[in-house]
Amino acid sequence: MSNNDNSPHLNSEDFVIESNVANWIADQVKNETKRLKNNGANSIPLPVKNMAIIKKNGDILNRIEINTGMDFNKIQQILISDPIDCVVKPGYKYINVLCFTDKPIPIILPYVYINDESNKLSDWLFVNNFQVEAQHKIENFQQI
Repeated sequence: MSNNDNSPHLNSEDFVIESNVANWIADQVKNETKRLKNNGANSIPLPVKNMAIIKKNGDILNRIEINTGMDFNKIQQILISDPIDCVVKPGYKYINVLCFTDKPIPIILPYVYINDESNKLSDWLFVNNFQVEAQHKIENFQQI
């Protein structure tokens, strides 16, 4: 590696934080899977490789890169949980994103994002292992 390398690298403190976040997220997904199972519903948690907020044509997109070959254009409905504080990364929130296709079992995607009121969590961009993007919009929110 040359000294001219400007690519982002995690220092040891950032690595510890991100490692703690990954472990905490795994616990949250286990808790949601168990909660759904206790309510009589199976679910499929998918591993997330990356998550970010991006701006595209003036919109805020919540981007999740998922470790699967699934075609996310097949998603018919998205439900999100109420946000909770990401206790291992101050200033960030966590939600479970439940995606429904024509199959009866929801897919669980974890999502951690910076707490910003301008992000309404309505616009989503899912990317699979083949770099195929699927953009979705939540038109309305309902409390259940």
